[in-house]
Amino acid sequence: MRSLLLAAALAASTLASAQVLDSRTFSTEGHPVQAIWTPDGQHVLVTVANQRGSGIEVFRVEGDKLKRETYQPIGNENAQGILLIPHTGLLAVGLSNVGVAFLPLDATLKGKATPRAISQGDRPGSGYLAVTPDGSTLFVANEYGQGGNVGVIACAATIRTGSHPQPPRRYSRRTSPPRPTAAPCSSPSTSATS
Repeated sequence: MRSLLLAAALAASTLASAQVLDSRTFSTEGHPVQAIWTPDGQHVLVTVANQRGSGIEVFRVEGDKLKRETYQPIGNENAQGILLIPHTGLLAVGLSNVGVAFLPLDATLKGKATPRAISQGDRPGSGYLAVTPDGSTLFVANEYGQGGNVGVIACAATIRTGSHPQPPRRYSRRTSPPRPTAAPCSSPSTSATS
């Protein structure tokens, strides 16, 4: 009981010392899902869904403001989680009923990227993503596939060779985790917009 009271006292003192320095909002052209910074701190990328489908809104950071620069369409499926795969210059975006779309960061910042996708099965509910610090393995939370599963996509060192990926593997609580399929994330083979 004493440790619980001590923990509560510490938590209360931490919350009391926290300060909100500033809070602002900036409008998007759709329903935003997730936002990330670019490594150079110059842009914020936001996945959105709207009447045109889904995509990435690109905002430039200008002091304490965000200026909308462009919109990168992805397709008709809802864009969910987004991340930048380390050491590749590639964005990965979870697309609800498609899988994972890959887009080059440089082209996305101009709204001119061609999304490529790796399927996660039939209507998998692909949403949020995680990647290892070295960029070698991507994990995909698939809400519906096999009653819920985690897709594992290997972003192998073959990124420099331009070879095409192999189908990803998935596992659920009913199966053991597989070794990731060797798949360079830089040259996925399927268009996300098809």
